[in-house]
Amino acid sequence: MTASLPASAATFLGFERRLRSASNGTDFAISLSARGLDWLFESRRWPQLSKLVGKWRAHSAFDSRTVWLEFDVSETAFQRHPPNVFISIDRGDAQSIAPPAEIDGPGLRGCMRVCPSSVTRFQLGFMFSRATAAVRFCAMPMNHQETMAFLTAVAWPGSLACVSQVLAPYEPFCDGFGVDLDLLDSPAPSLGVELLYTGRVQEHQPDSEPRWRSLFDQLIRDGFCTRRERNALLSWVSQRKFSAPVVTRLFAALFYPDHALLHGTLYTGLQHVKLCFGPKASIHAKAYFGAVLEADE
Repeated sequence: MTASLPASAATFLGFERRLRSASNGTDFAISLSARGLDWLFESRRWPQLSKLVGKWRAHSAFDSRTVWLEFDVSETAFQRHPPNVFISIDRGDAQSIAPPAEIDGPGLRGCMRVCPSSVTRFQLGFMFSRATAAVRFCAMPMNHQETMAFLTAVAWPGSLACVSQVLAPYEPFCDGFGVDLDLLDSPAPSLGVELLYTGRVQEHQPDSEPRWRSLFDQLIRDGFCTRRERNALLSWVSQRKFSAPVVTRLFAALFYPDHALLHGTLYTGLQHVKLCFGPKASIHAKAYFGAVLEADE
């Protein structure tokens, strides 16, 4: 599906892996660059997705937003439908947002209204690859107390006691929580809670952020992660120079002068872990990790 994506379309490539799962599938996402957004509209590959993103561009200060495309390779609809799209919004811009009418609603407005003052960022997710009309609402960051107050205020229908008990041990091991709800007119029973570190991703990797190891140790104690998974994820972190061969650069300069070649420092690292609360008190964890290329000047 992504074979025709230009290399310059993404600023960040991320992977999503369910822990303690027998599946070998790993979903992935890309953060679109300015070129990526242009490609999305020019390619006409996913008209429904382009139409939605185009409406956001027309109704708000779109150039300050971040747009992610998420490819759910574990979903059977992966080959038949567009990827999911997530649009990130600063809290300060939320009041001036005029979303397209078909994706607005009392659930979305209500959640934004009762978010604690600590929340600085929202994400709205539109799940094209899934059989649901729900909008994924993400708010971050919150502490443990604020998370529980927010879930109470929006009348989340799951077990608040269970969520509180599970989250409490993780609060010392991260900078805050991100809360993910699926909304129709009201929140669905499913819930995701992201364990977040603030600041640039490169600055909070395990070599400089010791709480990562403590966080994974807690996941192991709770039965959400194996030691092998922890070791593999901690070993994912790396930094190396990346550049096209001289011959390739010469060929591009001669025949494709308007195309950009990727060169710079390639960073791979951990992003965050998410705890997923499902029906009948089922709980599992997902790890999010990825790579970003910082181009040389």
